[in-house]
Amino acid sequence: MERSPRKVEREVFMSTLKKVSKNFASLTIAEVVTRTCAILLFIYIARVLGVTSLGELAFATSVIGFFTFFADFGLTTLGIREIARHKKEADSYGTNILLFQVLFTLLLIILLGVLLLFMPISYTIKVITFFYGLGLIPLALDMSYIFQAYEKMEYVLVGKTVNQAVYLILGLALITLFKNVVFLPIAALISGLGGAIVTYVILKKILNFKLKKPDPKIFKLLIITAIPFVTSEILIMIYRNIDIVMLQFIKNINEVGYYSAGYKIVNTIIMIIAFVPDSFFPLISYNFKHDKKQFKQYILLFSQTIGLLSIPLAIGGIIYARQILMLLYGSQLVAGTDAFKVLLLLVIVIPFKILVASIIIAADKQNHYMISGAIGTMISVVLNIILIPRYGMIGAGIAIVVTETVAGIYLIFKCFKLLDYSSDVLKKYFLKPTIAAIIMFLITFKVPSIVVGIPLATLVYFAALYVIKGIPENLVVSPFGIVKLTRHSWRKEKNPPLG
Repeated sequence: MERSPRKVEREVFMSTLKKVSKNFASLTIAEVVTRTCAILLFIYIARVLGVTSLGELAFATSVIGFFTFFADFGLTTLGIREIARHKKEADSYGTNILLFQVLFTLLLIILLGVLLLFMPISYTIKVITFFYGLGLIPLALDMSYIFQAYEKMEYVLVGKTVNQAVYLILGLALITLFKNVVFLPIAALISGLGGAIVTYVILKKILNFKLKKPDPKIFKLLIITAIPFVTSEILIMIYRNIDIVMLQFIKNINEVGYYSAGYKIVNTIIMIIAFVPDSFFPLISYNFKHDKKQFKQYILLFSQTIGLLSIPLAIGGIIYARQILMLLYGSQLVAGTDAFKVLLLLVIVIPFKILVASIIIAADKQNHYMISGAIGTMISVVLNIILIPRYGMIGAGIAIVVTETVAGIYLIFKCFKLLDYSSDVLKKYFLKPTIAAIIMFLITFKVPSIVVGIPLATLVYFAALYVIKGIPENLVVSPFGIVKLTRHSWRKEKNPPLG
């Protein structure tokens, strides 16, 4: 008996959703491991060494953030997109990307050393920053993006787990023994090298990856194509880190510590939500070339998913901002509560911006991504110059929220034009989660205890969504469909048909 086209399409969708769900889970667990280790070390340093050491770390990592995206040169994003489309060329793409990143990283480390000699900062911060700069080497050697292109992100989890486990254990040991924050970047360097080696060994075993002789034509093509990517990422890194750098020079290192304490929590939440677009980026990169209908279908589904996650997390975080800081860092960092509340708005803004940027890049329109970065940089510089001297870390928070919002609106406008969407899409897919989040806020904002408030807020949010029919049908049916499809596949493997 032949299956109907609708049933076949449904099974394909369920199979794809199963794969994306697995990849999302793998990336989420990997990031949870990474962020948990980082936060544990951050909390330990805050309690053992104090807010000054936190400020020194925040400044050093912000400076290295600029160099990180130079070192990557946008080639990992480009590599994921191209390998997802042309898997037979994976060895060639991987070899040429590795060669460029290693050579360019060595040049950047020399440049960093020269720059630090002339920077008007303390000797301790110079040493911390340079040691973090050496951490660019394992980043250049990390080839986990190839697993992402093949949608085998469980192996990304393995490499990151090894990396972060060593980082946490070694970092805690060195801080305990020497009571000096300078040793933390040394732990990061050693653990990063271990993670890169493990990833490469698995890559050879699972995908039979082989380093090939560099191809000058592919090498040149990669560099030219990557220029919009690296330009965009550099511009974004400028406007996402200029606030901390300006706080250091205009205010003081303690204000940087208060500000970065809340920013670390916000970034952790954003990174986890952002794994939705990261998980399906290889999929939409492939479907843009081969199946435009599926391309648009997946985009709408994952847009809804991001809306369901980001809106309540941001509002819930704002309600309990002070208690969250107290729980994680103790009373010494609650001075950053108001800035933390402002930064939590990024939990709504940035995931949607990342989603739209993924669509733009998958559709080979990365020039628009570069333009959005330029717009963001100009706005950020102006707003930080105006707001930080007057409002300090709260002004820095306002500047980055406004910057990300304006850059995101530009990308949304271009995305709607590209996909021939109308403003009705926003009303159809994002209005109901917003209404449910407002109801959640009105009911829970006076509940004093975070222990009672968070479970209550979760219950109210999803109950409101259910009542107003705001949960997408695919997201309700899909988990059951995935279980059914998995069981059916397992039975076929266990009892293969005869003949």
